[in-house]
Amino acid sequence: MRKTHLRSTILATALIVIAALTAHAQQLPILPDEHIVAIVQVDFRPSNVGPADVMKAYVAQAAHDPNILHIELLQSVTLNNHYTIVCLYKNLAAYQAHAAEDYVVKYRRTIDPTLGASYDERLYREAPTK
Repeated sequence: MRKTHLRSTILATALIVIAALTAHAQQLPILPDEHIVAIVQVDFRPSNVGPADVMKAYVAQAAHDPNILHIELLQSVTLNNHYTIVCLYKNLAAYQAHAAEDYVVKYRRTIDPTLGASYDERLYREAPTK
């Protein structure tokens, strides 16, 4: 019974510490005219490198999207089934508009079954210099 109580106490303490750390994490507000960079890791299963053509077509079409200032498709030098997309958006609203475009939704649905890892998309902004 003491072990159960000790485990419960440790678990409760860990949850309190996690909650406290999370509460102190601050997200800076995004300004309406602030550029947003999306970095996307796309890892296909090794047997599914064919969808890379779908990705290349997506990037070619996205390059003409008015919401995007610049887009690059990179391929790993060691793993030919690992790609990174780096995309610069005018602002957060432009990113959200792009994500809702039909061709983007179709691209995501097409490559999803061939992925070897979760589609990993993270948004960044320029780091403050002061």
